[in-house]
Amino acid sequence: MTVAVLRERITGERRVAVTPESAKQLVALGLAVVVEAGAGSEAGYPDAAYREAGAEVLEVVDLARAHVLAHVRPLPAATAKGLGAGAITVGLLSP
Repeated sequence: MTVAVLRERITGERRVAVTPESAKQLVALGLAVVVEAGAGSEAGYPDAAYREAGAEVLEVVDLARAHVLAHVRPLPAATAKGLGAGAITVGLLSP
């Protein structure tokens, strides 16, 4: 199972859905974790920290192959449409 993490694209958003520590925990559970390059930089987590945790850091994450997408902000429609059938999103929604 693959957990994907994208860089938050809203100006001023400094949070990231998965930290290197939580990525390490997910990897220890047997999950693959893919992180978009720069996803954690605004929160103070460099790409190297994700690699050290066992995550794969990619310039472009193929959402169609993700089983779970972790996010902070509500997903733009284009991002949601890029997910494969049956994918799960874990994040915040705006009422």
